[in-house]
Amino acid sequence: MMIFWHRIVVLIAAALTSAHAAPSGRIEGQVFDAGDGTALVGAAAMLVGTTLGATTDEGGRFRIDRVPLGEVRVTANLTGYRAQTKTVTVASGDTARLVFRLEATVIQGMPLVVTATRRLQELRQSPTAMDIVTAEEITGRNVSTPLDALEYVPGATIIGGQVSIRGSSGFTQGAGSRVGVLVDGISVLTGDVGDVKWDLVPPEVVERVEVAKGANSALYGSGALGGVINQITRQPGDRPETQLRVVGGWHASLRDYVSPPGKQYHHAVSVTHTERVGETKMLANVRREEDTGGRAGGDHTRYNFFLKLERPWTATTECGFLGIYSHENHGNALQSYPDSLHYTRSDGSRIIGPEQFTSLWIRQVLGSHLSWRLTTHVYRSAFEEVGTNLEPVSSSDVVTAGIEGQAIWMPHPRLVVTAGAAAQHSWIDAVLFQGRRLTDVGIYGQAEIRPSPFAALTAGVHYGRRSSDVSSTSGQASPRLGLVVTPTSSTTLRALLSRGFRGPAISELSTYRNEGDLAIRPNPALKPERSWSAEVGFSQMIGRLAGLDFGVFESRYEDLLEPTIQDTTDPGTGKLVVAYENVVKARIRGFETAGRVALFRDQVQLRGGYMFLDTKNEAPERTRNVGEDSLRLPYRPRHTIRAGVELHYGAHFAGYDYRYISTYPVTVYPNDPRVPQIVSDARVGTCWHRVTFTFSVTNLFNYVYAPRERKLSGPRRYALSLETVF
Repeated sequence: MMIFWHRIVVLIAAALTSAHAAPSGRIEGQVFDAGDGTALVGAAAMLVGTTLGATTDEGGRFRIDRVPLGEVRVTANLTGYRAQTKTVTVASGDTARLVFRLEATVIQGMPLVVTATRRLQELRQSPTAMDIVTAEEITGRNVSTPLDALEYVPGATIIGGQVSIRGSSGFTQGAGSRVGVLVDGISVLTGDVGDVKWDLVPPEVVERVEVAKGANSALYGSGALGGVINQITRQPGDRPETQLRVVGGWHASLRDYVSPPGKQYHHAVSVTHTERVGETKMLANVRREEDTGGRAGGDHTRYNFFLKLERPWTATTECGFLGIYSHENHGNALQSYPDSLHYTRSDGSRIIGPEQFTSLWIRQVLGSHLSWRLTTHVYRSAFEEVGTNLEPVSSSDVVTAGIEGQAIWMPHPRLVVTAGAAAQHSWIDAVLFQGRRLTDVGIYGQAEIRPSPFAALTAGVHYGRRSSDVSSTSGQASPRLGLVVTPTSSTTLRALLSRGFRGPAISELSTYRNEGDLAIRPNPALKPERSWSAEVGFSQMIGRLAGLDFGVFESRYEDLLEPTIQDTTDPGTGKLVVAYENVVKARIRGFETAGRVALFRDQVQLRGGYMFLDTKNEAPERTRNVGEDSLRLPYRPRHTIRAGVELHYGAHFAGYDYRYISTYPVTVYPNDPRVPQIVSDARVGTCWHRVTFTFSVTNLFNYVYAPRERKLSGPRRYALSLETVF
């Protein structure tokens, strides 16, 4: 199937590349840091008023083909730097050259993003509220996976590996993600459970993570009910360069915590290499990580292999390949009685899980106002649970293959049309699930109109259908309407109304398992989860000194899934029957604010954010919570505070992060003690020649809390990293 779809890509590309090309030229350039002269990786260069653009490689280089003749303007931009625009004259068949030197600034008002509208554009032109996590924030905190770097994104909470954006998800044991997760724009939700394997992408190859908030099904279909997280990987470079990163450290111990004997260590070694071989540019990474665990059963060993290739096919066409392999072997940590804030144990079982992801894409530029892209991918996610004596307990092996085509057309400087279609099919071989096949198809279109230089109107719709061999076919049309007004160069006003949906996963439709006193049984009659989401907000820049963003939002949810105890027992086992049901009808409203301040020529950088959630369960009689908690949605904190400070002095730096998450209702063991999450992280580092040393402490004060029932947080974690490039 994969080979068949790749052949389709080649045939379509060959047909389109035979089209007549108008006379044009080329722009090549480089982007540097104006301060120290280093090349900037991942900077975006865009031709103003067209769909043309490119991203810089490891050497800061970019190339834009099919540039119209005459005088054109090019803008270079990178998060953390002030954008710069230059004018150049392009002649037929010639190459114009540009050099940009960008000034670093903590307060950035115009970062370029791709997730907000599925095309590269300034964030301030999009009605979608977004946050960006940079590569420096990921590696600077010595994180193990990209998920760990999301802890300080305003509006996001992480519980049991599930990300909730503005309370959209909460936490549901065994259910899929209500936030769409992508790698370079391709969904990596698994075909059986619909969850995320955050260990798939090594953190060293992530250029940035874009977090789009609110329902985004109008662009990304099922799974984007509450938002989208796009992990964008680095571009390969032209010149040979190797990066070595070594991380090592240890865990502290917590009171009343059952830890393995002796010191608990963790270490990781990562090697990343990029170079150009002929016309092909390559980026490769090999990574190994081992953690003996800060709690019993919390150990793991992980291997990652990453390969990204890009090369021009013709003067107007380029193609690329992405291949990722990950393998993890980890223990099974279980929280024990008497309550959620005491000791942890392990039943001795282990989870072994290989994952493979491959993608092939082709992009063609048919003039300065039209381009298209075709992408195929295959994603295999598997796991096997084995007992103490390595006897098999359960397993799942899922292969998902998909294809997507997208075109961007700019018939007028004030009108951009984005349209596309996608399909994917999953084959499932699992002990726990009766379902074996799952298919998603969708088609979408969006128009962005600028009636004036100060306003932009966005209107779009997505229609998607999901079918499986254990349930009836369900479909949904998801519209989206947005407005952006920029009265001044430093002020942006936005408004967005959007529809979201999420089709039930195979695990929710067809799980059959006996666990303790419960019998988990299938429910093929499940309906899709649905939502309406609305937001109004603004962002304000105050020179290079400060920036503020504020948004008020409200979401309405219908038919959210939750495991529910039935009023019956299983006749075969006598156990209580539990099944997923569409039981939750809810309303979530609140506001979110975030700001940054730069002092003393950016040597002192302050940031902070606050989110307030007012949640209401509008069908409390259908859920398990009782009393006051029955009117609030579980796992949604009412107050979330994040703050941080960074200090820079020459080659030295230091940082401190703080987050406070108030207590929230839970669905199981409601009488267990619960405390707010009050966590501090700190880091210091220095650069010496081409070597960077960073020492970090996570959970600085060794604070004990349970983000979910009977699953304690990790203890204090020390880490020292060394990174060098040669």
